[in-house]
Amino acid sequence: MRFFMMGLIALLGLCPLAASALAINDYTIIIPDTVNSGPGIQDGASDPLDGRWVDFCQSTCFDGAISTWSLVNDNDSPYSISVTGGIDNLNDPSTDYENFFMYVGNADTYAASTIRWVLLPTTGVASNLTTPQVSSAVSLIIPANTTYYVVATYDSAKTADFVEVGLSDATPIPLPAALPLLAAGVGGLALAGRMRRRG
Repeated sequence: MRFFMMGLIALLGLCPLAASALAINDYTIIIPDTVNSGPGIQDGASDPLDGRWVDFCQSTCFDGAISTWSLVNDNDSPYSISVTGGIDNLNDPSTDYENFFMYVGNADTYAASTIRWVLLPTTGVASNLTTPQVSSAVSLIIPANTTYYVVATYDSAKTADFVEVGLSDATPIPLPAALPLLAAGVGGLALAGRMRRRG
C-alpha cells in the first residue's frame, strides 16, 4: 500500500509538468471594434501587419503550441472582414517554426471547420518556416452572432518568436430593406388565403 501511495504521489507530481508542456494562448477579439477581451497584445504600424494581434513566445515553445484568436461577431448583422496571418522575430531576422500551420475558419480545429482558409504556409501543408512571412489577406463574412477562429499550431519556436493576426476592413452587411417587406407581404398573403378557406 505504501508503494502504491508513493507512486500515486509521484504521478500527481508529474501532472503539472505534462500540462505545462502544451502552450495554449486564447485571444478574444470583438468585431467590428477589434477590442481584445483577453491577454493579447495589440500593436501599431511598426510591422507589415498594421494593427495586428500578437502572440509572443517569450521562451522556447515545444510540444505542440497552439494560439487561438476568436473573432466574435455579436451583432445582429453579418460582418465582412479581412484577415492576415504572419510570423516574425523580435531579435533575429531568421525564425524557425517547426511544423507550423495557420488557418482561419468557423471552428477552433481545422478538421471541424466546414468553412476554412489556410493562411500559412501558403502551400497549405504544415512545414518548417525559417524566414519571416506574411500571408495574403483573406476576405470573409462572419455571420451574425457567430464566432470564427484564427488558429496557429507548431511544434517548437525560438525565443522571442511571435505569431500575429492582422484585421482590417470590418464592414457590416445590412439586411436589405426589401426583405422585411417581402416577408410581411408573403405572411399577409398566407393569412388572407387561410381566412378565405375558412370563409
